[in-house]
Amino acid sequence: MNLLTQLELKMHFTESENILAQYILEHGEEVVKMSIHTFAKKTYSSPATIVRLAKKCGLSGFNDLKITLAKELSLHT
Repeated sequence: MNLLTQLELKMHFTESENILAQYILEHGEEVVKMSIHTFAKKTYSSPATIVRLAKKCGLSGFNDLKITLAKELSLHT
């Protein structure tokens, strides 16, 4: 299952992870260019929460999430 689908389905996400998922779906192009600290600040979360979300989606961390997101967004445009 691709990343965008997992984020849309919000499978087993905590409330904080749901907020992150929604932000990524609405602002994906911006997220690809952000640092983990900027993303955490914009979503009122922590870098640890962002990494946990990435791992729940089967990714190794935030950089892997950004790379995967960029690939999937380029396929949708």
